[in-house]
Amino acid sequence: MRISILDAMYPPVVLRFHTYQIEAEPAVQEYVDTVLGHPAVAERIAAGKAQAAVIQAFEK
Repeated sequence: MRISILDAMYPPVVLRFHTYQIEAEPAVQEYVDTVLGHPAVAERIAAGKAQAAVIQAFEK
């Protein structure tokens, strides 16, 4: 699948599908998997998981 600059706007949407385990039809799931597998997205996810900072105001 070729991606375009438009696809750069969709990682937040794709991450919601993934995080909330939304069942998607096969074509949508293929897109979700493609976006999640992109090196830049995978790198950002890994960086977020490695983040150690905690904002106490959001820890209630």
